[in-house]
Amino acid sequence: MRKGKGRFGTVLIVLLVALVGVGAVGFLSQGFKNLDYKDWFKNDDDSSTVDPNSDEATVGITENGITLKPLFADSTTTKSFSYTVDPSVHTGSISYSLTCSNTSTNPSDYYSVVLDTENQTVSITLVDICDYQCLIKLYSVDNPDVNAVVTLDYQQRILSVVSTLNAVEGSPLSIHDVVTKSKGSIAVSSAVTSSSLTFDADFVAAAQDLVSFTAVPLNNPVTTDYGLDDASNWLTTNYSDTSFLGSIKEVVTGTSTITGSQKTYTKSLLDCQSTDILNLFDGTKPVFNYTAVVNGTEYKTDFALEINSIPITGIDPSTTSIVF
Repeated sequence: MRKGKGRFGTVLIVLLVALVGVGAVGFLSQGFKNLDYKDWFKNDDDSSTVDPNSDEATVGITENGITLKPLFADSTTTKSFSYTVDPSVHTGSISYSLTCSNTSTNPSDYYSVVLDTENQTVSITLVDICDYQCLIKLYSVDNPDVNAVVTLDYQQRILSVVSTLNAVEGSPLSIHDVVTKSKGSIAVSSAVTSSSLTFDADFVAAAQDLVSFTAVPLNNPVTTDYGLDDASNWLTTNYSDTSFLGSIKEVVTGTSTITGSQKTYTKSLLDCQSTDILNLFDGTKPVFNYTAVVNGTEYKTDFALEINSIPITGIDPSTTSIVF
């Protein structure tokens, strides 16, 4: 005769739960519903592992005869856990039910479950992403009140961070970030928590090469480069093509070899050949490197500039008259 109670006492289910990854799983049991188990789980990109023989893997939490212990994930789309039944010798059988917190949602559209009662394991495969928490309940067929519940959640992923640079004459540079997230029942922040704007290393080298003097008539010249140390300054300083080009310069100071007096020579990008400047700022070569941090991950973007607002304002010929 099959029964849930007898001289063996109440049949209790002991879960050893294996869910690791962004598709997180939590746990519930009768009288044990308010603890936060999210700290038990690691993200898919976390390379840390747990030794199944360590204290961390063998010490669980027990309430009303139900013990929960973290194990391991099979893959990013299939998670498994094992369970034990107390007492080990029993006459009952175990089944499961799958429900969703949103009653209009069919959880079978999002998760498929394989219950292996012979090996006492449960495998859950993610079919699609659900915006609501689902529940899988293992229960005694003879006494459904004897049960344990595992919550099924999908933690949102950051799918992309697209950043654009706006360069408007007379205004500081501005950067617009668009963050796209996946669906999921566990929300993640889409806020840009930190960002940085620096000059691209290849741009710095090319700009320094253009403004460098080949030779100056100075004794003991001291060379200083300006304008290439703090790109973020342009996020608070009004931008224009001329002011930007004029800020990147080389200054050489020393004693004149001709007069013996102190003399300074300055060369900025405004003093360079137009073809060189238009090649450097052709709209494809990176000028800035931008990094945005979203949900603890860095997203990097290169920004180019195109010089297109320096019109010709005058023509000065070397002579006004030629006689043959």
